Amino acid sequence: MTRLRIYLRIVKMHLMYDSVYRGRMFVYALMSFLYTVIFLAIWLSVVGGGELEGFTQRTFVTYFIGVFLISKMVFAYGLVELGGTIRRGELSKFLVKPVAFMRQYAVGEHATHVTQVLLAIPVILIALALYWGKFQGPSSIAGLGVMAIAILCASLLMQSIAHIIGMIAFWLEDTKGVIAMYFAADMFLSGHVAPLALLPDWLERLSLYLPFRYFASFPMEIYLGQVSTDEIALGFGILFGWLVIMHLLSRLVWARGIRRYTAVGM
Repeated sequence: MTRLRIYLRIVKMHLMYDSVYRGRMFVYALMSFLYTVIFLAIWLSVVGGGELEGFTQRTFVTYFIGVFLISKMVFAYGLVELGGTIRRGELSKFLVKPVAFMRQYAVGEHATHVTQVLLAIPVILIALALYWGKFQGPSSIAGLGVMAIAILCASLLMQSIAHIIGMIAFWLEDTKGVIAMYFAADMFLSGHVAPLALLPDWLERLSLYLPFRYFASFPMEIYLGQVSTDEIALGFGILFGWLVIMHLLSRLVWARGIRRYTAVGM
C-alpha cells in the first residue's frame, strides 16, 4: 500500500467517525457560534453607529463571523484527546501502524477540519440572515490567497502546539490545567474575544510576537486590509519562525516522552 493510499484511508476513517457523531459536532459548532454572537453583540453595542479603532459595525460583523469560520479550519481538535490516548495506553495501537503517529494525527486533524467547515455552513447561513447587508468584502482577490496560506500555516502551528501540550501526559497524570491555561490565552490573544487592535497598546504589541495572533486575527487582518505589505511579510516571518520552533520542539518532546511510555496488553 502506497503512502498516499494510507493517508487517504486515514482520512476516510476520520470522516466516517465524524459522520457518526455529526449531531454532537453540529451542537458544538452552534455553541461556538453563540459565543461569537455574544462577543459580537457586545462590541456592536459599544461602537454604535460610529467607529472604534477603525472598526465599524460592518467591520465587527465581518471580523467575528470570519474568526468563527477560521477557527473551524485551524483548531486542533485532538488537543484534549492526545493526553488521554497516552494515559490510557491506547497509543500502542498507533505505534504498530506503518505511518508515524504524529502524521496519523495531523492527517486526521485535516479530515476533521473538512467536517467542521461543512457543519458550519448552516451556522454561517444563520449569520447571513441575522446580519444581512452588514458583511464587508475582501480588500483584494490576492489578499484571499494570502489569507488561505496564513490559515494553512496557522493550522500546522496549532497542531504542533497541541502535540506538545498533549504529550505532557508522558510526565503528568492530569493535563487539564495546562489545557485550560492555553485556552484562556488563546481566547484573548488570538482575537476571539476582541480584535487585537482594541487591546491595551503594550498587550497589542506583545501579541504581534506570540503565536496566538496567527490562529485568527492575522488572517482576518489580511482579509480586511488592515495590514500593509511590510506588516504581512513580518507576520509571515514570525509565523514561520514559530512553526519551525514548535515543530522541532514537538519532535524533541516526542523523542523524550516515548521512552517513558509503557502500556499493558501490546
